[in-house]
Amino acid sequence: MKIIDPHLHLFDLKQGAYDWLKPENPPHWPNKQILRRDCNESSLKLNQQIELVGYVHIEAGFDNDASWKEAALWEKQSTRNYKAIQNADLTASPEEFIADLQTGLHCASIVGVRHIIENERLLAHPNTLKNLKRLAESNLIFELQCDLANSVLVNSYLSLIEQIPTLNVSINHLGFIPKSDSIAFKSWLSHFRSFVQHPHIGVKISGLEMRSPYFNTDDIMRMLDPCLTEAPIYTLMMASNFPVVTMAYSYANYWDMVIEAVNHFGAETHVLVAQNAQHYYFDRHIKQDQIHI
Repeated sequence: MKIIDPHLHLFDLKQGAYDWLKPENPPHWPNKQILRRDCNESSLKLNQQIELVGYVHIEAGFDNDASWKEAALWEKQSTRNYKAIQNADLTASPEEFIADLQTGLHCASIVGVRHIIENERLLAHPNTLKNLKRLAESNLIFELQCDLANSVLVNSYLSLIEQIPTLNVSINHLGFIPKSDSIAFKSWLSHFRSFVQHPHIGVKISGLEMRSPYFNTDDIMRMLDPCLTEAPIYTLMMASNFPVVTMAYSYANYWDMVIEAVNHFGAETHVLVAQNAQHYYFDRHIKQDQIHI
C-alpha cells in the first residue's frame, strides 16, 4: 500500500527556533517533552506492507520571519515527492504579504500558507481578506487550523471564504472534532457541513493525539464516520501530524491503524491515503505570474 502523508513536521533543533516546543510555552501537553528531538525524513519509518511515496511538510516555527527557509531546508534533503506549506501573516500589508510569497516561491515545493488564527478580530483585519484573495488568484492553498465547534470564529472564517469562491482551503486536523456524544459535536457538525460545500475544500483527518493520547482504531473510525457521510470522498485525506502523533503511537503503528479504520468502511483505501493528497497538493499548478499587488 502506497501512501502520501499530507500533514507532517520535521525538526532540526540546531538550526530552527521552534518556540512552541519549549516547555514554558503552549501547548502544554503532558508528554510534550518527547517531541523535542530532531526529526527528518529517515524518521518516517513504516511497516513493510506500507510505502511512503510523498509527504507535505507543514511549517513548524523554524523561522517565522523567513518561513521559506524551513521549506527549503527539507526540500534539499527530501528523497521522496515533497511539497511544503510556509508560515504567513494574513494581517500583513499586501505589499509585505506578496513579497514574502514571492521569496518563498523560489522553493518549487511551496504550495500554500498557514496562519493559525484563534481570534476573530484578526480575521476582521482589513488586510486578511485582501491577502486571501491573493492566495486564490495564484491557486495557492490556505491551511485552515481552528476549532470548528467555535461558532464565533467559524462564522468569521465562513464570511471570508464566501467572498472568495476560488480560494483553496485545507482544514487541518478535521477541525478538532469533539466526541460524538458531546454538545460541541452538534456545532462542529453544522460548521463542517457548511465548509464542505465550498468548491475548493480539502479535509485532513488527523490530530487525535492532541486531545486524546489514548485513542485507538475505533476512535479513528468514529472520526471518519461523519466525514464519509457528509463530505465528498475526493475531499478527504488521511494524515499523521508526525511527530506530534508519536505522543501516542509510532509512525508505523499509527498508519497501520489508519489503514484498518479506512478498510472497515469499505472505502477505496488508496483514495483516502494517497490519491486525494496527490491531487490536492502535488498536481496543483501555482500561478506565480498572478502574485503581485
